[in-house]
Amino acid sequence: MSLSLNYNNLDKRALFLFLTICAIALLLLMETFFITDEIYYDHFGETLPLDQITEMLNFQDKWWWVQYAAIPLVYVLKFAFVALWLLTATVFMGYKTSYKKLFQAVILAEFVSFIPIISKIVWFSFFQRDFTLLEIQLFNPFSLISFFDTESLEPWLVYPIQSINILEIVYIIVLAFGVKEAIQQDYNTSLKFTLPAYLLGFLIWIIFVTFLTINVSN
Repeated sequence: MSLSLNYNNLDKRALFLFLTICAIALLLLMETFFITDEIYYDHFGETLPLDQITEMLNFQDKWWWVQYAAIPLVYVLKFAFVALWLLTATVFMGYKTSYKKLFQAVILAEFVSFIPIISKIVWFSFFQRDFTLLEIQLFNPFSLISFFDTESLEPWLVYPIQSINILEIVYIIVLAFGVKEAIQQDYNTSLKFTLPAYLLGFLIWIIFVTFLTINVSN
């Protein structure tokens, strides 16, 4: 009961602001200490001229603020689509709720996405000091991709394999808690609703991204 009361009393705007600040802080940490200019020179040194790499880095330095400014916009779009998808599912299942409540549930579940970033920071800070750009980009011990040699994979296979990970289960568990409060049902009922609804949307998204990857690479 206390968890429900605390959840319902959460300030949605404050929650979104806190999430955005955390995302910006983690990105800043990665860009400052891990994805450095030296990493770029090592990665592109064999395929691009030195002056072209320098030009690319200068362009990034000039427009560095764009990726930070885009974070809240990306979040709003992502949360809006996921909440709308869940709302559509509730209509089909006969549950009464509101878009705002589902939007809040999606915001709360998004905190799970920080786990791989934090694990990446910990791993490359203490266990693997020497790494490449590709290694740090694809590092995810919770994903199926960790069992594959990414360099031998077809480009279109990387994202779907990377998307299959334990944290998606954790995400659904947390999301189901928020949905429970939104549809006013017990947790088991909420989980039985959230699991197929989210997985169907997730599968459609993977197919869409894979289709784009194949068309861009051809």
